[in-house]
Amino acid sequence: MVSWLGTAIGKQMLNGKMGFKEKCEQKANDYADIVARSGVGVTYNEAYEYYMKKYLPTYYCLNCGSKLGLDCGEAEADYNEDFCSVGCASEMKRNGATNAKTH
Repeated sequence: MVSWLGTAIGKQMLNGKMGFKEKCEQKANDYADIVARSGVGVTYNEAYEYYMKKYLPTYYCLNCGSKLGLDCGEAEADYNEDFCSVGCASEMKRNGATNAKTH
């Protein structure tokens, strides 16, 4: 089994508390463990992905509108919680953007 909890633990160690995303990852890990062990024919990864898609809000880049977050299919990692890249962050910084849109 693959543990997705490592990301949450690492961030918690940096700032001393877990954010919503890390709490969701931890709950998804617990849920996936239970489902995978129950013998219902669903793998750990399938259960984890299902939980994350259902309960973690989806955010989009303020500049270009591309999806941010886990496995978004983009070529590079997100720049931060509001922008997909340095270029988008720089462009919007000149225009004064502050909050990411949620879907």
